[in-house]
Amino acid sequence: MEIYSKKITKTDAGVRLSVSTDSLDNNFFQLAAGEQSREFVAVDEDNEGQCWRLRLSIRPNDYRKPVICGGWMKFARDKNVEIGDTVWFSKECYYDQAAATQMMRYRIRVTREIQILGVWHNAVVP
Repeated sequence: MEIYSKKITKTDAGVRLSVSTDSLDNNFFQLAAGEQSREFVAVDEDNEGQCWRLRLSIRPNDYRKPVICGGWMKFARDKNVEIGDTVWFSKECYYDQAAATQMMRYRIRVTREIQILGVWHNAVVP
């Protein structure tokens, strides 16, 4: 299972989730040659498997900075994502018997640092 994580910034919390270019280069998020956007589903690990439809996009020019925009703001609002939280994506392959093929599945969760009795912990945001 591969993992990608990012600490939430002001732009991430209020507009769109900026993703590192490395995530494209190492094929964590995948776009086919010439493709500028792709929709994908991420299963919420912390909310009984709710599915979130998200869209990864890059600009049509040489600036390849990817962003997740489609569906991201609904997810961020519903999960009360705040600046400083961390969003985690994981990607895993599984075999779909009905389709008789190998499939890819993304999972998503958000954690927040909280202090309990003077000790900091990463808590999952429900």
